[in-house]
Amino acid sequence: MAGAVLLVTLLSGLGYLTYGALDRLYPQELWRYFRPLPAAGSGSIFYRDLDGQLLVVSPNDPSRARRLTAMTAPAAGSASGGAPGGAATQEIVRDAVVLPGGQAVAYFATEKRAGRPDADHLKVVALDGRLIQDLPVVEAAGEPILSSIYVSASGRYVAVTSRDRTHVYYFDVTSGGALTPGQADAPPEPMLWYRNGDLRTAPFPNQVAYAVSPDGKRRAQVREGTRRAPDCGDGPRCELARELSVSPVTVTGVTRSGLSLYSAFSSFAAEGWGPIPSQPAARFYGRLVWSPDGTQLLFTTQDEATSRVYVISADGKTRPRLLLDGAEALDWTP
Repeated sequence: MAGAVLLVTLLSGLGYLTYGALDRLYPQELWRYFRPLPAAGSGSIFYRDLDGQLLVVSPNDPSRARRLTAMTAPAAGSASGGAPGGAATQEIVRDAVVLPGGQAVAYFATEKRAGRPDADHLKVVALDGRLIQDLPVVEAAGEPILSSIYVSASGRYVAVTSRDRTHVYYFDVTSGGALTPGQADAPPEPMLWYRNGDLRTAPFPNQVAYAVSPDGKRRAQVREGTRRAPDCGDGPRCELARELSVSPVTVTGVTRSGLSLYSAFSSFAAEGWGPIPSQPAARFYGRLVWSPDGTQLLFTTQDEATSRVYVISADGKTRPRLLLDGAEALDWTP
């Protein structure tokens, strides 16, 4: 009996050591690959595709997306409905946010027309695509504008910042009119600066980019990780991992405490390594988007020219579900 117990203990120890050795070869711990997939969720997801068009889709049926913006819009001043020679205006959506109430969407787009400079616009459209407001933001502000949009708690105001994030401008969606300069700490009404976190740029200088859950109790962010790729040798690229994490809100801000949900490598290869599917080298891209009930997160990865949207549970109990291919998540509304 003692020999059997010793043998079981020995085999268990060897199995654990083997598991630990394999664990270092993959972006996630091995057990995370065998977690269940999260439920698709309810509501509507807004995203932009590789052509820069804004679309809306149900997470339960991602194959049936509906476009909110046109691929090309006729240019005014021509009998043919376009510019001389039949040219048309192409609209490239950069960012979008659903206004509270879920009846309209504000988005930032660059209009391109042959023979003319690109023009950035802030637009508001109804969910049927009907144009409500259209503001040439660079002309209105008198300086280049960052392509990130922020919305107020009631949805009446949207805000944009200068490209260096030192100036803030507010736009009254209800009455339209001019773009009004103001202060970030004195908005016309409370702003949801961290409703969905832009991974590329925080709203203001010297801040960490993160997204606050709808109940205000948790923060999601991407931070530097310490996982190791299997083929990196001893070079400095061995630690170029980034991880998606969720942490409780603290008085001092984002901390290292909390859950690590998912990791991505900038240099990774796992072909032929055990039973785990290979994961291409990728980086986190775009926005972190909370589900309306605060239980799930949308995040986007980019692998060379391909971007993919995943959904994952914020409690760390699921692995990511691929939701959209060739897309960037922007918002999620009930």
